[in-house]
Amino acid sequence: MKYRDRVKELRRVKAAEIVGAPWNWRMHGEQQRDALAGSLEELGYFDPLITRELPDKRLELIDGHARRDLLHERIGPDTLVPCIVTDLTEEEAKRANLVKDPLSAMASVDAAKLDALMAEAQFVSPAVQAMLDDLAAANGLSDEEAKLVDVNTQPPPTMTWVLIGVPTVRYGEFAETVTKWANSQGVIVETTVTSGGDNGDARKDG
Repeated sequence: MKYRDRVKELRRVKAAEIVGAPWNWRMHGEQQRDALAGSLEELGYFDPLITRELPDKRLELIDGHARRDLLHERIGPDTLVPCIVTDLTEEEAKRANLVKDPLSAMASVDAAKLDALMAEAQFVSPAVQAMLDDLAAANGLSDEEAKLVDVNTQPPPTMTWVLIGVPTVRYGEFAETVTKWANSQGVIVETTVTSGGDNGDARKDG
């Protein structure tokens, strides 16, 4: 596969001097804008806008309209914004704009790693936290379910106890004792009852 490096430079430009693309199809609601503001406040600017240079030397956005607008409105039009300047034509810029988000959305989720990352990365912004809660819920990681995810991606050890000839009442007491021990050790215990002698015994397999 051959590819071309379309990035010309990284340039810092005033927010007011960056032109929005009239064909941009993305819309950004208040919930997204608030989450973006929380991210910028806590982490700073780490994701440059993607632009192309117009014939009059102005920069036109390919990706990053919400970030440009947010900085312009909430910080000021003279805010310097890092921009990746490409040599894409208008036709190429439209195609790049069209595929960028759908390509990212095609990534699958490793639920265990997502859960571990979210447990470690703490945010102050309620808007960012709400966004991450939605992400967790969308991937089956509710507050209760997340606790059941094994962050080491390894199943817990399994131990099987075979009780031979133990009366039902004694089996219940024994199973309760073993279950309490197993819970404290992070071990899954499976029990099976078979017929046997009057005295009975407990044999551990595995």
